[in-house]
Amino acid sequence: MPGLNDIISVSAGLNAARYNDYSGLEIISAVGSAENPLSACVGINTGLVVAGNLCSANRLNYSVIGDAVNLVARLESLTRLYNVANIVSAASMSAAPGFVYRELDEVQVVSKNRSVSIYELVGAADTVTPVKQEELALFASALAAYRQQDWLRAREQFTQLLETCDNTALHRVFLQRIEHYEDNPPGPDWQGVYTFDKK
Repeated sequence: MPGLNDIISVSAGLNAARYNDYSGLEIISAVGSAENPLSACVGINTGLVVAGNLCSANRLNYSVIGDAVNLVARLESLTRLYNVANIVSAASMSAAPGFVYRELDEVQVVSKNRSVSIYELVGAADTVTPVKQEELALFASALAAYRQQDWLRAREQFTQLLETCDNTALHRVFLQRIEHYEDNPPGPDWQGVYTFDKK
């Protein structure tokens, strides 16, 4: 039976995960506003870290290290490829309900032995428009076709998204992969995982 301190710790952790997603959205919104025409890319992950002063007594540096931190760095770097403002891990998505996410891909990043599902945090559930929901549904269908190696249907749907949505770079990523896989079939055991060999 968990004690009161255990329950408080779990509750605090879940609240922190939700706060991370809200904070990510606020950062992106503030930095990309009309007054601040800059872009910001955010990687969000939930996991165990080692936190503390990590240098000598003469030069203190409070920081965090660990696999969860390394994955955040990889996710942040992938935002440029997928042309999204944020990428969220499955662990963070599970810990922060109440938001709408778009599954972007299943990837294996450098220095990781397992693949990870990556998501875009679209917004709080009550802020996503019906038009955006339709776009997300079409993207999910195209991604499913891509994973099933149904290149024709995947191409048709990603092309439709390319012609009707703002984020054309995201859809071009998959259209280029489809073209590659049609000439170089990935084989029957392929699970739809894309492996990155660079950070």
